[in-house]
Amino acid sequence: MGCGFIIDTNSYSGNFEREMCAYLTGHIGDCQVGFEEAENYLSKYEKIKGVAQKEDKEIAGIYRPVEIIKTPGIWNNGMGFHFKKGEEEIALKKYKQSIKEYYESEIRKIKRK
Repeated sequence: MGCGFIIDTNSYSGNFEREMCAYLTGHIGDCQVGFEEAENYLSKYEKIKGVAQKEDKEIAGIYRPVEIIKTPGIWNNGMGFHFKKGEEEIALKKYKQSIKEYYESEIRKIKRK
């Protein structure tokens, strides 16, 4: 039986989970994300042994030593806003506002060209 650790964050970790894993263990996946962090780790410590590689759920054939695990009872509206049960109405408002701001920004960029 293997073991692992979970790091609970207060922000969306899909932007940094592979780099953090490399920094903490010296391991990177097939994607090579976190190479510099792993090199930094390995310059000071030995690579942690027995770290499993799991197949990426989105990209078949790509294995990584890290995965994101959802925090129970907390959801993400897809635009960076996290909410709990009972906060669905505010999550929808924030989602609509985020989408509006994103596309208004994109429209401004196109108009500048």
